[in-house]
Amino acid sequence: MVMMVKENAEDLKARTLRALRSPPKLKARAVFLHDFFIHSIVRYEYSFDEFLESLRDAYERGSGELQGFRQEVEGGGQASGIAFSLASLGVDCKLLTRAGEMGEKMSDLLLPGVEVKSFQGTPGLATTLGFPPDINIGMCYPGSNENFPPSLIIKEDFSEVDLICINNYWLNRSGGELLQHVLEKTKSRIYLTTGNPAGHERDFLILFNILRNSKGRVRTSLSEAEALYYMRAFEIDHTGDRLSVDEVSDLSGMLGCSVDLHTPDYTISSKYIVPTFRLKTIYRSIGAGNLWDGGNIYGILARLKADERLVLANGLAGLRISQVSTWLKRATLDDVRAFVEENTLKAI
Repeated sequence: MVMMVKENAEDLKARTLRALRSPPKLKARAVFLHDFFIHSIVRYEYSFDEFLESLRDAYERGSGELQGFRQEVEGGGQASGIAFSLASLGVDCKLLTRAGEMGEKMSDLLLPGVEVKSFQGTPGLATTLGFPPDINIGMCYPGSNENFPPSLIIKEDFSEVDLICINNYWLNRSGGELLQHVLEKTKSRIYLTTGNPAGHERDFLILFNILRNSKGRVRTSLSEAEALYYMRAFEIDHTGDRLSVDEVSDLSGMLGCSVDLHTPDYTISSKYIVPTFRLKTIYRSIGAGNLWDGGNIYGILARLKADERLVLANGLAGLRISQVSTWLKRATLDDVRAFVEENTLKAI
């Protein structure tokens, strides 16, 4: 049964702001596994049809240089992006990745505030082509991210850890082994993001069995598209324009773990559905899910109530995607508080 909180949206905002004005002093530590990308975002200023025309013209000439682009470089990948957003809120974050010496040096520039332990390998390379109004097409070379086995990890990597985040599960050929290893060798809670499940259907059962035997230690964060994909696998009927609390609860029961859902218009956790913020402009939606996860994890570590946690996560994501800013501009807890206070939640 939907419980978009018994109070109205403004009262929920006010309660969340009170919780954030006197948050507990977080001495928490989170470890992230495993992906790190050097991410280039190329924005085309004209229409997609004009891009295709220019591209076809250069192709037919046998060479050419396309004009009308702006470009940014940032640290990419789910683990890297979530760690960066959480570290910006003041949490001690460590990333374990396979990016070699090059990746370790680049991470100093692209992931300020995150401790990085880079094993031998090469970083992933990703390019996103952005077209107006907000269409993004990604291309990815995973590098050594495509295989991060548990044999790389030593016991000390997980010492004094409050939360272990396993991200982009399907990118890692050893994803099941890694998740099982962390469950067996640690007692920490685990925050899981699976990434795009398309094409991995034959391995669903491995993941589902691990989750069902995890004894409630795993919380999974899913986008709307990911949740719908898994619901089809379980033959959970879906009707209506949006997913309901009951549908997400059914999915949680089938997976055997807690499920948090984030979409552009609403978010769900436990028995609560909370709308996202109204935004006058959206500068970029790339990485919004990672930002949301960073805020959601902060709320978990700070022991916020579920609906307050969703407001915080929605605020962090909304703040970053609505601002013309570089990746390296850190969004602090004070920034999120100001955003939540100054903006309104959508109707739901």
